[in-house]
Amino acid sequence: MDEKFKQHPNKIISLSPEKLLARKEKSLKIFREFRFDFIEEFPLEMLRPEMSNYARYKCRTAFFNDIFLNIMLLKKYGLINKKETEKALEEFFRFYETIKKGTTRFYTQEDIDKANKVLDALIKELS
Repeated sequence: MDEKFKQHPNKIISLSPEKLLARKEKSLKIFREFRFDFIEEFPLEMLRPEMSNYARYKCRTAFFNDIFLNIMLLKKYGLINKKETEKALEEFFRFYETIKKGTTRFYTQEDIDKANKVLDALIKELS
């Protein structure tokens, strides 16, 4: 992680309007991919890295971590402004706190629904 990011976790990074728009568009593409291109179904057997499409399943801690990290980037650039988005982020962060270091339990549809809810809010905010 960039050292400047670590040193000033709450400081907003200023970019030119063009770069800010490019960052917004890139984030929107990423969040749409997370929401619509990842697999929501649960595999019939325990998910393992050697399985086909392993990285495309939503029922992995890495999926939730990726959402969290991309949200933090948006916050760094000051691209989240709507109260309804902030509320969705707070709900997701409460959930994320319970799993951020991994978990021994299996993820549920409810967990995926929490991720989808925040993704929907982010897509709406950035569109």
